[in-house]
Amino acid sequence: MAGIGNITTGYNTKLFWDKAKINAAASSVTTEITSIQNIGDLADTAAAVTVNVYGGNGYTETLAGIKTAAPFDIVLNWKPIDVQHLALQEAYKLSSQVTFKVAFVFGAAETYLTFNANVLSFSISTPADGVRSATVSIAPIGGYTISHK
Repeated sequence: MAGIGNITTGYNTKLFWDKAKINAAASSVTTEITSIQNIGDLADTAAAVTVNVYGGNGYTETLAGIKTAAPFDIVLNWKPIDVQHLALQEAYKLSSQVTFKVAFVFGAAETYLTFNANVLSFSISTPADGVRSATVSIAPIGGYTISHK
């Protein structure tokens, strides 16, 4: 099987998107968002459903409930005229649904998480003694599709 078979750092993680459509195949999501400082945790969790059982052993049972791919933030080293930074801001303003692909890269091996999402917010930070940054909140729609190259 192709893909990453080693322990790796997040240094070679890339974020791509297709701002024109949703449900795009991983191979067609090729526009890279550059100058990324950080990509938040990509969490996919299920709610815990506690069930009472009459006549059982005295303990409740816990079942996996509805799953959620949680919203996460990306932090950009903000460049006010960067084409992709402006496009992310526009996707937020228009409430556009888009396709994202997170690429985990290790040499020639790559593993992808592809998902549809809404851009929930776009905020700019301009510290007096620091790098200007933009924080973009992304909310996956449904879950992640994992594929390998």
